Amino acid sequence: MLLALSWTLAFVGFSGIQLNLITSLLSPVIMVVSVSAAIHLINAFLTAQAADMPHTEAVSHALQRVGMACWLTTFTTMLGFFSLLVSPVPAVGEFALFAGIGVGLSFVITITLVPLALLQYGHVPSQQQRYPLMHHIERVLVRCFHWVVAHRRTICGVTLIILAAFLAGIPRLSEGTDIVRALKRTAPLRLSTEFIDRHLTGVNSLELMLALPETGANPAFIRQTLAFSTWLRRQPGVTTVHSPWEIFRGLPAEYLANDEQLRVLATLLPLSLPLEYWLNVDANALRMSVRVNAMASDRLLTLAQDIARHAEQTALDVKLTGANYLLALMSRTLVLTQIHSLVVAIILILSCITLTLRSSKLGFIAAIPNLVPLLILFGLMGWSGVMLSTATTMIASVALGLIVDDTIHLLYGYRQATQTGLTSSQAMQHTIRHTGPALVITTLILTLGFWAGLIGSFKPTVSFAFLTGLTMIIALLADLLVLPAILLIRTPKRLPS
Repeated sequence: MLLALSWTLAFVGFSGIQLNLITSLLSPVIMVVSVSAAIHLINAFLTAQAADMPHTEAVSHALQRVGMACWLTTFTTMLGFFSLLVSPVPAVGEFALFAGIGVGLSFVITITLVPLALLQYGHVPSQQQRYPLMHHIERVLVRCFHWVVAHRRTICGVTLIILAAFLAGIPRLSEGTDIVRALKRTAPLRLSTEFIDRHLTGVNSLELMLALPETGANPAFIRQTLAFSTWLRRQPGVTTVHSPWEIFRGLPAEYLANDEQLRVLATLLPLSLPLEYWLNVDANALRMSVRVNAMASDRLLTLAQDIARHAEQTALDVKLTGANYLLALMSRTLVLTQIHSLVVAIILILSCITLTLRSSKLGFIAAIPNLVPLLILFGLMGWSGVMLSTATTMIASVALGLIVDDTIHLLYGYRQATQTGLTSSQAMQHTIRHTGPALVITTLILTLGFWAGLIGSFKPTVSFAFLTGLTMIIALLADLLVLPAILLIRTPKRLPS
């Protein structure tokens, strides 16, 4: 785990990429992901040794039993990260690239060093003797499996009801990034920004470029611009408007209505105001700066759309620009791009599972316990008011690459067990008995690893950590409850113990 992390960070250093808010997530993500394959290998080794296999044979059996499943889980996790490479934000693409590389390195290191370490370590006491927790988890999981079989139809029905309740929250999802309010109330940046918004001009701005008419800045155009400025000041969130002729707002109406007087005032204006910053006759352009309060990107884009619509109605040729406007557009583009990448990742990952297990039925069943947590995640975000932002839209792609691992280990073990002649119910019980404890332990480690981010002060990062960990727990419940219920929907209710 530490070796994979150090190599990945070394690649980051050699590439010259600086650590930022997003790429700083590399360390916790790689550390919690790397431990999964090691736990499954060690668990398979202990299970083989408990069956009185010789030490060397037990190591070989562990590699044969879970090696392919570990590789498939690694590959699907890498696909989950690499699906973010289409993001137009360089920091997200860098995070996706090096997270995927780190996961691949962790698999190579684990599959090489863990077996060597087990061979050197010698005989290990059985799980029941040395690891009572694992043995206790195994017994609980077997009892849970018998309960699932007895209530499998009820479980499927309750799952549909829960899913419907959360699906109703998806239409409530909103897109937006609010950097200021993403900080804690006591953060210095937030306090300073809110002070400026309350007592001074707004901290953000929308820049407008107005095309001059063919006759230039004539009196009619000046009056039209002043009327447009008056409308802008009445819009929610707008604090003030700057333009070359804002100084005329305090003049009596009769001065503004008289073309000759207005033309003389416009001619004298350069003597007191540097118009070159606002008016470029050669480029046929006039600049207006609209100061606005700090607001989420979706509200800023809504304001921009209203401005563009009103300008069109008043026959003004207006183009919107400025850093805040471009960042808001980038945020929306990022969210939409990552949603598209999530769809591609789902198709690729489920296709890989189908091809590896050589069963379209198992591939279809594998989709259910992995799509359910994602739909619940989006529904929960909708009901709780968590916006789709730069950070939160990464949750689904990252979580998908992780939660699919449990499904792969269960279905791969189930397929191996059925090939030995066991019935479907016996194969699933055998798989849960021998694979289930490792799934529980790895999920707890992954969840706690992500929840370490809850101590942060940046709300999107905290939301990313909390929701990713919660999705892992929901996915584990779906794998241990919903997946067996679907697989065994037509089996007898009573199974041999």
